[in-house]
Amino acid sequence: MKVTDELKNSNDYEWAIGMTKLGLKVCGVWPNIKRPNWLRTLISIRVTIATLIVAIFTLIPGLFALVKLFDDISADWSRPRSEVERNIMLKTATVTRNVTIFAYILVIWVILIHHLPLWVAGIVPRTPTNLTDGSRALVMQTIYFYDETLTPTFEITATCQFMSSLVAGSSYTTIDCVFGALILHVSGQLQILEVKVQNLCDHYNKATQYVDKSTKIYHAAYNSEWVNLEKRNMYQIIMIINRAQKPLIVTAGKFAPISLSTFAKLIKTSAGYMSVLLAVKT
Repeated sequence: MKVTDELKNSNDYEWAIGMTKLGLKVCGVWPNIKRPNWLRTLISIRVTIATLIVAIFTLIPGLFALVKLFDDISADWSRPRSEVERNIMLKTATVTRNVTIFAYILVIWVILIHHLPLWVAGIVPRTPTNLTDGSRALVMQTIYFYDETLTPTFEITATCQFMSSLVAGSSYTTIDCVFGALILHVSGQLQILEVKVQNLCDHYNKATQYVDKSTKIYHAAYNSEWVNLEKRNMYQIIMIINRAQKPLIVTAGKFAPISLSTFAKLIKTSAGYMSVLLAVKT
């Protein structure tokens, strides 16, 4: 009966952690000291190959993409720009710098809060337990394969834990700061695009005003009492009416008039071409 219960409990245990255990075995980190040496070597080779695959097909391409992204940001800062565009970029860059500085100060402050009490007063900022803590507790609670309570092993371990906390904290903070910097830079570029579009619309509005004013000349001349003028002045008014029938326009390289209607047609045509190209690509 006792053997049956032990077998049943063992089956329940395997069922409960079977999938997690399988995942750890695939990664090669399942702690099974009963394996033969050749199997441990084979697992080490498998883990090395898996790590190389991740590095070659994921990590390295990502690093190249990140370098290309920062090259694009450098190009944005290097190209000629107006004072308004420069102020927009400086504004977003100032926010990025302040957020980054605050993030690093915060992570260093948190690490110091956790580690300084141990170095100053020998106090660990957590609840010590009898399971994994010896006579001298460390900041990071775990099971060591050596006696960490002896001197200088204790001090070396505490220093390594402090350094690892700095590396881990700075790594996480740097990744967040990089994404924040990219988002704020893109936000600044979108603001600059908004300013350029607004300036373009203003130019089109001015060109449209020129057309309207030249048309008003035609109507003003036609509505005047030119029939009561002298013959010489009447001919001049008629010449003005004939000339004003062709409105004064501003053209782009003598190709197309610059107006709001032309701008709307240009946007509509460009969107149509983009839709066709995307449809062909997909």
